[in-house]
Amino acid sequence: MKNGFLSLIVFSIAFAFFYQVQFSSPNIPGYDGYYHIKIATLIKSEGFSTHFPWLWYTFWRDHFVDIHFLYHALLIPFTYLGLVYGAKMSTVFFFATMATLFHASLRAVRVPKAWFWTGVLAIGSVAFLQRMALPRAPLAALCFLLLGWLLYSKEKRVGLGILSFFFVWLYGGFTIFLALTFFLIASQWALEGKLETQKGLIVLSGVTLGLIVNPYFPENFNFIITQTFTAGLDRVVTGGGEWDPYDLKGLLYTVRGPAAIFAVSFAAFLFAWRKPRPDTMGWALFLIFTFSMTLDSRRFVEYFVPSLVISSALFFRDAWETWSTRIKISKQWISISITATLLAGLIAAGVYQTPSAKAQLTDFRESGRFKAGALWLKEHTPGALVYLTDWDDFPELFFYNDKNKYIVGLDPAFLYEFNPTMYEKWNQINDGSIKGDPYPILKNLFRTPFLFTDVRHGGFNRLMDRNPRIALEYRDAFCRIYSLK
Repeated sequence: MKNGFLSLIVFSIAFAFFYQVQFSSPNIPGYDGYYHIKIATLIKSEGFSTHFPWLWYTFWRDHFVDIHFLYHALLIPFTYLGLVYGAKMSTVFFFATMATLFHASLRAVRVPKAWFWTGVLAIGSVAFLQRMALPRAPLAALCFLLLGWLLYSKEKRVGLGILSFFFVWLYGGFTIFLALTFFLIASQWALEGKLETQKGLIVLSGVTLGLIVNPYFPENFNFIITQTFTAGLDRVVTGGGEWDPYDLKGLLYTVRGPAAIFAVSFAAFLFAWRKPRPDTMGWALFLIFTFSMTLDSRRFVEYFVPSLVISSALFFRDAWETWSTRIKISKQWISISITATLLAGLIAAGVYQTPSAKAQLTDFRESGRFKAGALWLKEHTPGALVYLTDWDDFPELFFYNDKNKYIVGLDPAFLYEFNPTMYEKWNQINDGSIKGDPYPILKNLFRTPFLFTDVRHGGFNRLMDRNPRIALEYRDAFCRIYSLK
């Protein structure tokens, strides 16, 4: 009863805190959230589908794989709140759930002052909060990761297998849980000579079943390979800014608060002169893993920050177990002093970080900027294939208009995988550098009678405006729509 009440308090505080952060802007943060909440409402009305005609020049057209379909199912209750409000509220709910599981996991492994470490996670990094504010599957996946660790720590083997199975249905990056499990098992074997074969087989079996007992089997294997390599580790096309690497100095500055706390915890552990526990070593290895991934792509900061804070907490726990037996003065006095110091530090950091997080999340895009253009397409060109100059315009257009089809969306790597020549011509037309008349290419290669662009594409707009066989059909403050005569 006590633990349940404590979890309710943590959930309520985290919910109230992140509500203020999330609703510092009226829009859905980022771009993909428009797609995810739209898919959720389509599933609600039409059920799951293996066909996705809205992205025409991708393998999704006839071989759709919704690798986030459990996440989309979890979003369905939020669609009843309205799509924009519901998408934003989903992040508030999942953030509060994540914080609660984080706190419960630390308490389960006897980390002192679990509330402090939960606070560090919540307010320690603006970059982390930015990622958490996006209505995307990684936030829910982080909840699953923490729950998996909690089940692993409490020896709940049945629950561990069930979670592993559904992790695959939730998020294509389920491999992060495999990595964490491997590091925890390897650390226990190295430090204690005990090999947790059963837990490893349970997790591996759950993941394997999740891949096979899947509504998208066997196409899901092809998609995961494409997402992991062509659109991930080996990508050769420019994607969103989240795929840009961090330089070491920039990354350390981004997580300077948690990094400083980690340095103190690790120093205390070294001075305690003791062997780490297996879970401490496991999370330290996972920290190195997520650190290297984040240096390669900044999108992985959402896993690096939690692993940094958890590693700090575990090193602190191990050090405290040693130092508390060596210090002769009153433990109660020490506990009160430490609590007061940590609480004061959290309050000061919160006062500084919260306004900064709100400022970083402020969205200067006009609310509903593409709504009028999307509805014009829906009314005047129902079912037509639409050319887009920006892959990240697709989620907002799809959000307002699911009657048209679009040539590209979510990730330009999907267009490249479908047809590299088409991708090259697409880039040349978009920046206005194409040699010769673009009309035959648009008509015969792309086969798009209508072209949508935002007002920032000056080169493209000039190219279209001076072509006698291309007409401007619609324009407003945010977009233009052309047609091929």
